[in-house]
Amino acid sequence: MQSKHCIKRGIEVILDIVLNHSAELDLDGPLFSLRGIDNRSYYWIREDGDYHNWTGCGNTLNLSHPAVVDYASACLRYWVETCHVDGFRFDLAAVMGRTPEFRQDAPLFTAIQNCPVLSQVKLIAEPWDIAPGGYQVGNFPPLFAEWNDHFRDAARRFWLHYDLPLGAFAGRFAASSDVFKRNGRLPSAAINLVTAHDGFTLRDCVCFNHKHNEANGEENRDGTNNNYSNNHGKEGLGGTLDLVERRRDSIHALLTTLLLSQGHADVTGR
Repeated sequence: MQSKHCIKRGIEVILDIVLNHSAELDLDGPLFSLRGIDNRSYYWIREDGDYHNWTGCGNTLNLSHPAVVDYASACLRYWVETCHVDGFRFDLAAVMGRTPEFRQDAPLFTAIQNCPVLSQVKLIAEPWDIAPGGYQVGNFPPLFAEWNDHFRDAARRFWLHYDLPLGAFAGRFAASSDVFKRNGRLPSAAINLVTAHDGFTLRDCVCFNHKHNEANGEENRDGTNNNYSNNHGKEGLGGTLDLVERRRDSIHALLTTLLLSQGHADVTGR
């Protein structure tokens, strides 16, 4: 469905956008645009001339450079002013704050805050990247809401591993104020989730104790091993009626916790 059709029906559109790397990949990748225009301005470059790969995709955009900040801001404004999206979810958003260390007053954050258009839309951060210092949950500027992986792990541990104290679970259920209350932020700063596009699906969480990524050519090395899952007695899909019902009960518990938790619940397509 196009965004204009959603708007007519009162449905807000949040665009999942990648501002952390380009399709030009590493030094052996294709030359499409930015590398040929101004390689050293658009990318974070190592001393040996190769790219800093803080994204896992071969390169990392230098969003502290004025030209790159202008480019990124123009892209975001286009989506708001021309395509009428209501906000953005930023992939590996810690890259947006790198100078190269992460800062709340990084140039792109400041540009968004000072923009009369972008400062009025919904901004959601995936608050990490894969480099040292990349885990920044709770550290984004007040305009941003953030994915709350603390909630994800707590919900799974409480209902599937049974190793989380009730008080700790309650703190995560109540918007993780110890993480997100800085700078006067409201509970809405926490985007609670149980699963995401990376890692186990909800069904995986109740059917597998271990990941099984053998078929993708990575020899099961990719993906986290800390899934806090519970196969309920049998590894894999299927099983007896009792097993299926116990797994269904766990799914219901996880979804109920997510939907009733303080903060915003991310439930789409997982």
